[in-house]
Amino acid sequence: MKRIDKLLKKEAESVLPSGELKERVRSRVLSELGTAAETAEAREPALAAAGAAGGTRSSVSPARRRTAIVVVAVLAAVMVALSFYFAFATVAIIPSPVTYVSLSVNPAFGISVAGDDTVTEVTPLNEDAAVVLYGMDLTGRPAGEAVQLIMLECAALGLIDTTETRTVELLTVNDSAARESELSRSLTNSLLGLFSSAGWKTGVHAANAEEAEDGTRYAYRATDYCSPGKSILVDAVRRLTGRSERALASEGASDLDKLLNSYDENRMAAVAERLEKGYSDSGSKAEADKLAAEKSSLDKFAEGLRSALTLLDDLDEDDFGLDLVSRLIELVGNDYIDLGSAIRTLYEDVVAGALLGGDIIEEFMDSLEDLFEDMIDLYEEDVREFALAVARETNEWKSEMLDELASFFD
Repeated sequence: MKRIDKLLKKEAESVLPSGELKERVRSRVLSELGTAAETAEAREPALAAAGAAGGTRSSVSPARRRTAIVVVAVLAAVMVALSFYFAFATVAIIPSPVTYVSLSVNPAFGISVAGDDTVTEVTPLNEDAAVVLYGMDLTGRPAGEAVQLIMLECAALGLIDTTETRTVELLTVNDSAARESELSRSLTNSLLGLFSSAGWKTGVHAANAEEAEDGTRYAYRATDYCSPGKSILVDAVRRLTGRSERALASEGASDLDKLLNSYDENRMAAVAERLEKGYSDSGSKAEADKLAAEKSSLDKFAEGLRSALTLLDDLDEDDFGLDLVSRLIELVGNDYIDLGSAIRTLYEDVVAGALLGGDIIEEFMDSLEDLFEDMIDLYEEDVREFALAVARETNEWKSEMLDELASFFD
């Protein structure tokens, strides 16, 4: 066995390079690498040692490591800046140009109010509200007056309980909480003033009437922002529909109110069509048209009386004569009252009196002024009577339509 080992060892030594040869090769390589190898080993002794011991030497260059450090520093700075933005960045809360008002008695109404407190639009949210609003033109009116007229019409149709202390639900919605509170208080006062003067016990529940100031709106949450009024509306719709608050917050106030009242556009269109046809076919329209024509004629008569008064104010006694009498008769001519005969009779009395002496011309002018003023007073009373007559006729028809619509949709 020993002999075989010796033979194998001898054979290997003849094939492999000798130790002297290996040393010469090593010395030559080191001399060619020169200082570069020594410098690298001196700069990174740990890595060099590891390499010598068989470890893995890093392939990342120092320049790349410096670039990575800079990138990390920049990202850290950006994160800090964003943290400050999210913590402190805010936007001013400016009142939106139109405030939405939800008014509900049972008939439910959506009212849009401009910054000057005038009504820009009124939407019926159910069938009863459509009947109430039919024939009413509230656009351009002060919001306080508009809600009073709506309540009076509801009462005339028996749709409001004047004995209950909490009947009217009122909610205002604007981006600005302060604007919501301001308009809510104003409308509440208008309604309570009406109820008090009418002797009703009706009360108002104003959901956001209390004093409110605009808080902070964070810029990164602007799309989710809800004012106190809208938050109340969102919560009511959430409880009714089960939809998330985040989804509802992106809806407009009028759309939320329609969801709350189960508004059906097709159904409301059918109601409007039925009302229009029903009114055209009713005797109420014929009577209302007749009264409107009479009122128009009286309006012209009153306008003539006021012009005659202005003429008398601008005249003196030297202007007295037939020309003046003829002009006055022309101004006050109408189809209902013959004032021309009265003016002529007065003129004849003045002429006869003048023959006897005395300051009769001044008395003539004073008498005409008294006559014209009395006629204007009568006209204004008649106008109120005309308005009441038209309202009575219309409300009788509306009451019939309420019953008809109730059976139609049952």
